Amino acid sequence: RPAERYGALALHLRERHGMPSIVTWGPSEHALAGDVTAASGGTAQLAPAATIADLVELARAAALFVAGDTGPMQLAAAVGTPVVGVFGPTNPLRNGSWRAGDTWVSRFDECECHHKRRCRRATPCIDTITVEQVIAAADRRLGTGGPRG
Repeated sequence: RPAERYGALALHLRERHGMPSIVTWGPSEHALAGDVTAASGGTAQLAPAATIADLVELARAAALFVAGDTGPMQLAAAVGTPVVGVFGPTNPLRNGSWRAGDTWVSRFDECECHHKRRCRRATPCIDTITVEQVIAAADRRLGTGGPRG
């Protein structure tokens, strides 16, 4: 479940790097964002409702931005925030950050539903990305792990 995965990531970032997490959310995601904060063991806070300008400022102030293939991830990359992207059916070489040092975890090469909104598989390819893989990517981006991708 995504909430538990992002909660585990927030816990790791606090324990290993001393970094608090803020969980942003868009329309219809408030409950999911609340589930992430609950799953974080108190290490993540729920962001208030935010405008695009608010997201830009939050991203600008962040030490790291971890997100799926979303507009907020692109905003974070545009303002120079270190980014870890999580990609299922979309190509990180096309939709990911263009900045050197930014990284991602991707299932694009294994995916059968490139650039589609709905997966054809019983288990969507993005759901096969593990917490450990995202944690490793975050550690790499923060300079405590191995190479990109």
